Amino acid sequence: MSSVPSIKITLDRERNLRLDFNAISLVEETLGVKFPEIQDNVGVRDLRAIMWAGLRHEDPDLTIEQVGSMLHMGNMQEVFQTIQDAIEQQYNEGEGGKNPTTPAG
Repeated sequence: MSSVPSIKITLDRERNLRLDFNAISLVEETLGVKFPEIQDNVGVRDLRAIMWAGLRHEDPDLTIEQVGSMLHMGNMQEVFQTIQDAIEQQYNEGEGGKNPTTPAG
């Protein structure tokens, strides 16, 4: 059984974003929409929820508000790119284990 890889991002400290099915399910529950629908029209609320869900694997007590205070216009591009890289890794893992490790930051 292979584990979903993480991507490093520096917010309040270095953290590891992992978008496994638990995180994706949490995003869907939190936003009330299916994950593919979010990817077509990503807003700030979506970025915050995705980042929060993807960081909880290493910090289960992390709140969505805490993550929201780590995100700002100055790091939005890095946050967006890190999320894109994590999603891409998910798809590549399903295609025979190709795994481009692209740390953000």
